Amino acid sequence: LWFGQTKLPGNRERLVSSQKMQFVDRSMLNSRYNLDRDAGIQLHHESTAGKAVFRQIVSVSMGEGRNITADNEGGYDYTGRLEFLPFGAFRSEGEYVGGDLSREENPRLALAVTYDYNDGATRSGGQPGDFLTQSRDLKTWFADAMFKYRGFSAMAEDADKRSSGTPVISTAPDGSVTEAFFTGKGFNVQAGYLFKSDFELAGRYTVIRPEALTRRDRTHQYTLGVSRYLA
Repeated sequence: LWFGQTKLPGNRERLVSSQKMQFVDRSMLNSRYNLDRDAGIQLHHESTAGKAVFRQIVSVSMGEGRNITADNEGGYDYTGRLEFLPFGAFRSEGEYVGGDLSREENPRLALAVTYDYNDGATRSGGQPGDFLTQSRDLKTWFADAMFKYRGFSAMAEDADKRSSGTPVISTAPDGSVTEAFFTGKGFNVQAGYLFKSDFELAGRYTVIRPEALTRRDRTHQYTLGVSRYLA
């Protein structure tokens, strides 16, 4: 049982700690759709069946984002995450490390799905983002996977965030959107190989597809990483 302010059990990329990332920053999928941090309670449970590992996480939080200690503007936030590791646990919790620093001797795979419901959200991204003048209920789905084997790593994520009613709050006289929740879809995939010299080559592709009503542009992002691990 966890109590306090911490990361919500959202997308895998956000749950990877900043000192364990494969690139110098997280992808645009994370910046647009992640759940970030919130104050509340979480219950974590793990069970096994042979080599397979099953994990369940449920959370109830304020829904306002980090460092908000008063004046809850809407309702609460409810999050559930299911994880399945069919080939067993990773070394050193490698399912939440960007590269394959443990050089898994056997194939390791982690699959997960998350659903989040933010009742009466008042910020453009739910927990992150600007405060808006109206509230909406936000519903977010994440599906993600991590695979590692002998220095090779690959991770993929899919995100879908929707609002109750229109995500647009206000428009200007010329029709441009002045206030809107950031809703839509996103997909991110990245892969890398860690050489025995501790050099790593990695690449990442991200696409962001906002809802058309918000009049935000579709974005494609390409990232190349060259790393040298010192420890």
